[in-house]
Amino acid sequence: MSKIVSDRIRNIYENIQDKTIVEDLKKQIYLHEVNYLKMIGVDIDSLKEEMDSIVENRVEFIDLVELSVNKKTKGGNSIFATGYYRNVKNVVNRVNTIYNDTILNRIYSNVGDAKAIGVELGAYLKPAKNWSNFIGTNIYNYKIDGEFDNRQINSKAIVYSINLNSTLSFGKKASLQFTFNYLSKRITAQGEDS
Repeated sequence: MSKIVSDRIRNIYENIQDKTIVEDLKKQIYLHEVNYLKMIGVDIDSLKEEMDSIVENRVEFIDLVELSVNKKTKGGNSIFATGYYRNVKNVVNRVNTIYNDTILNRIYSNVGDAKAIGVELGAYLKPAKNWSNFIGTNIYNYKIDGEFDNRQINSKAIVYSINLNSTLSFGKKASLQFTFNYLSKRITAQGEDS
């Protein structure tokens, strides 16, 4: 069954330029969502705007260029650095629209184009046979240009993340792990996500 699904998805992406296939896929997604919501008892008419956004969204197209360097050192340690540039056409953001005084619709919508240029740095450190660590950071300049709800969007910011992971093994069947992930505020079409 998974092979059939995999082949079907691959065929859809191979023919993504064919607008008819894209429109058919959007209709299938829409009908699937409507049927599911009806099945669980949701009033579909109250969600018209959100459901319409599923059908109206255009496919995101991403151009990505990366250059990476990886250096292995003594004792199983390694460090890496990756520089990248990402250009996204028809970027999709989660946005809010006001339905009435008490209802706020959270929908996904195309909001324009986005660009990111950044660097990712990381190290895998193994100070002892049973203790391994990963330390990584990603920092990039992110910019969105476009329009949503008849408002121009021209936002840019520096975005970063920090990831730490430390694992201490006690034999083959037990280990202790510490993980820390931090993501800075990110710009969106309507401000920032934190």
